[in-house]
Amino acid sequence: MFGIGSSEFLLIMLVAVLVLGPEHLPKLVRTFGKVMADVRRVSTDFQRTINLEANQEEYRQRQKEQRAKQRKEQAARRAEAEAVAAAEAAAGNAEGKPAAAAAAAADETTGPGAPAAEKQA
Repeated sequence: MFGIGSSEFLLIMLVAVLVLGPEHLPKLVRTFGKVMADVRRVSTDFQRTINLEANQEEYRQRQKEQRAKQRKEQAARRAEAEAVAAAEAAAGNAEGKPAAAAAAAADETTGPGAPAAEKQA
């Protein structure tokens, strides 16, 4: 436990019996055992708390990275949709359609029931 051998432990016990006397030694050993149990319990609780905090921080970081990735993917999809709409509008203008017809064609990609945020994008 403390890196001492059995012969060293016997020597310590012999000195303790001589100094404290045989009547006080059992109470001292019992008290020492209780203190050691408390130290272990506090140490375990501290370790669990540290591990819990570390796990929560890792979880928060992963969530943050996932949200950033989703935002990036949404922006890419919007840019692609805008490029398609612009290409369709340009194709409509090249075919001789008036600009209003080209705008209506671009508006069809979002649909009349689509949310305003999608129409603006």
